[in-house]
Amino acid sequence: MDNNKKSNLYNLHKDLNGKEENYFYIQDPNSIENSVMGKVADILISGIRLNGYEFNPEINLNLAGNFDLVSGIERVENNIATIRLPKVTYEYDSTSGLYKAEAFQVEFTIKTKSDKLGELAFGKGNENKLIYEKLIFNNENDKYKYSIINTPKIEVKPQVKNLTHGLYNGIEDNNLKIDTSMAESGFNFAANSTITYGASFILTGNEVDFKLSLDEKFRAIDAGEIKAYIVDSGKLIGEGVRVENTSETNLFKLRINDSKDSSAERQVLLVYKRQMFEVEGESKEFLNSIDISGVPTKVVKVKLYEPGTNKPKLPDLF
Repeated sequence: MDNNKKSNLYNLHKDLNGKEENYFYIQDPNSIENSVMGKVADILISGIRLNGYEFNPEINLNLAGNFDLVSGIERVENNIATIRLPKVTYEYDSTSGLYKAEAFQVEFTIKTKSDKLGELAFGKGNENKLIYEKLIFNNENDKYKYSIINTPKIEVKPQVKNLTHGLYNGIEDNNLKIDTSMAESGFNFAANSTITYGASFILTGNEVDFKLSLDEKFRAIDAGEIKAYIVDSGKLIGEGVRVENTSETNLFKLRINDSKDSSAERQVLLVYKRQMFEVEGESKEFLNSIDISGVPTKVVKVKLYEPGTNKPKLPDLF
């Protein structure tokens, strides 16, 4: 047996359940630094377990009067929503020498308030933040830190339904009359007839973009040639209702400035006229279409009357 294993110090190391590889014996004290201390340092480092750091963070969001709580939010006070997060533990990563935590997702559900339309956002400033405890703090007032959170903007578009596009026949018995009976097969008109078109829809909101595409055989149209009205109890109200051009061809914006709430429903009527000219060597059909806020496009076809076909529809006399 080696002399180093006969010593009382070796026996004590064994009695304390020490491992064989962790016992070092050297006869020349002057060579300790070169031959032993490096090994001792490696063993000490490998045996160290660095404790993790635990945090109980929360998210604060300023709802800015635009949103209501549905689920996933602990409470709302003074329009500030508090979202409690799961416990986060940062563990030491010996490979990178950094503390790391597992990533996770936070889910919550909100809805826009019923009277809100357009671009909606959370509050500005430092009210949207992730709050967490400091590792070192002097008193309770100095306990927390926070990081600013980037929040999205949400576009709430006006709702459009019951879109009708055809030939405008006025108001009869307090009811709006738009003829769509031959919108697909084609209304027959004599050359040089002036055709009055009408488009009606229910709008929730007070402004909306719409695309009015005219057949290329018609003269192009400008916003000033499109009349807009609110239909209320069989009456047409044009005050406070206007159509504007946009930077895109055939795309227009309808704006309504009345006393109703922005979330109220309104029946809207758009009226425009076009003259049908005789065309030589071209299709005798003219197609106009209107597209509003994702509602399926409504197309109206009119045709030049030719001898031998059905009797043409008479042009409007006003």
